[in-house]
Amino acid sequence: MSRRTQFIGAGVVAGIGLIILLVVFFSGSGSVRDYVDDNYRRTKSSDPALKGARVYSSPKAASDVTEDIAEAWKPAERHVDPAAYFLRYRNDIVVVSPAGSGSRIVIDSQERGYARWYPFIGGYWGTYTSPGGDVRGGGPGAGK
Repeated sequence: MSRRTQFIGAGVVAGIGLIILLVVFFSGSGSVRDYVDDNYRRTKSSDPALKGARVYSSPKAASDVTEDIAEAWKPAERHVDPAAYFLRYRNDIVVVSPAGSGSRIVIDSQERGYARWYPFIGGYWGTYTSPGGDVRGGGPGAGK
């Protein structure tokens, strides 16, 4: 094999490697948390009930913010309540609610968010790996 052929082969392999690297780098990396962090203003919440959650604000209406986030990162499930919009992802729950003339965005982990927002989402969806509420009944010991 000539030296020229070796250089051409090495160039082709390097080019393919570069293409694969670019595809991996630009395809679907990140998370819904990253998207919200890049597109909305993070705020400090004085609400002790939101300890451990990331809180953001937007001047846009809650419905518009919800659509924006859901278009960028398709949720596994959605739930609309008069109080807020709920988006469920594999690792996160995103809650968008009206706040003044804009909206407030809260991001919680799946587990903490399910516990925190259960009064709104309980019975509508389960955790990411389990279904919503099962109906069990029929008296003592039945269905157990």
